[in-house]
Amino acid sequence: MRKLIEPLDDEEVAEFEAANLVVVIDGKPYNREDLYSCDVCELVTPDPADIDENGLCEHCAEEARKEAKHIEELRADWRASQL
Repeated sequence: MRKLIEPLDDEEVAEFEAANLVVVIDGKPYNREDLYSCDVCELVTPDPADIDENGLCEHCAEEARKEAKHIEELRADWRASQL
C-alpha cells in the first residue's frame, strides 16, 4: 500500500535544496524524488490517492475516459456503416 509522503524538516530542506530536489506544495517542502507523479502531465503530489492505478491524476484520467468514449463512438459508427 502506498503511503502519504511527509513534508521535509528544516535539516532535510537544506540537504535537498543543494541538489535542487525541493518542491513546495501547499506551502510545505517535499523531496521531488519521493512524490507521486502523473504519467501524462507529471503533476506531483504527496498523496497517493491523487494518482490512480493507471498512474494518472484526476484530470488526465478524465481526459483518457473521454478519448476512450470518443474512440468507441467512432468504432460504433464505422461498424454501423459496414452493414
